[in-house]
Amino acid sequence: MSDNFKQFFVSSLATEHLDEIRELFNSLAKEETEKGHKRLAAGYGKSAFLVSVHYYWQEAVGPQMASHLKPLTMRGHTLILKADSPAYAQEFQYIKNSVLSRLNKYPELAEITAIKTQCAAK
Repeated sequence: MSDNFKQFFVSSLATEHLDEIRELFNSLAKEETEKGHKRLAAGYGKSAFLVSVHYYWQEAVGPQMASHLKPLTMRGHTLILKADSPAYAQEFQYIKNSVLSRLNKYPELAEITAIKTQCAAK
């Protein structure tokens, strides 16, 4: 076989299965990221717990709310958030229970039993 034919065959095969290759790569990358994240959380206590919260935060609240509400600390089993305005702190009250449920589906975040908001000083 000529080199040109081999290159054509390999490139057409790769193009044909590109979506499958991407999906496999993304799956493996996500799995490795989650393993590394869990190892980090296991070794660093409260700080790593907040890393876990940050890791899942945007998925739990959505990008709009995530840009205005940030996990700040834990007090006992209560997650304390910093809101950049009273309006977002108030709006969060409407979705607080569903966010808590979403966070609790991750075993490493199951100890969160309540969420409170604080407004950032301006």
